Amino acid sequence: MRNLPTDHAVLISRLPDRVQQEELIARAPELTQRQVRVAVERLRMEPQLRLEAALASGRPSEKPAFDDRLIVLGDLCHQLMRLLLILRDDAERRRKATPALADLRRALDEMLEAA
Repeated sequence: MRNLPTDHAVLISRLPDRVQQEELIARAPELTQRQVRVAVERLRMEPQLRLEAALASGRPSEKPAFDDRLIVLGDLCHQLMRLLLILRDDAERRRKATPALADLRRALDEMLEAA
């Protein structure tokens, strides 16, 4: 569970069933935070439900691919904001992250200027 994003780990830890936790941990790297949250909520409400059924409820088939990417973008932004809070209080890590954050800022500025 240590290799998962913190949000995923916290959500999965709420499952009382160890087997369900292990199954979801194995699948979690390919899932968005929203998909993990929906699956955990479904499994807590219906413990007898199989993981695939719980995951299917979080992935409507009629949703366009672009909307899926927006969900992933939202999850990434959420994780980035949490990391920025950590960096705020750690000068050494902040120094190491500055080049990557500067590249991100430039890319965002270019995109927003084009809009």
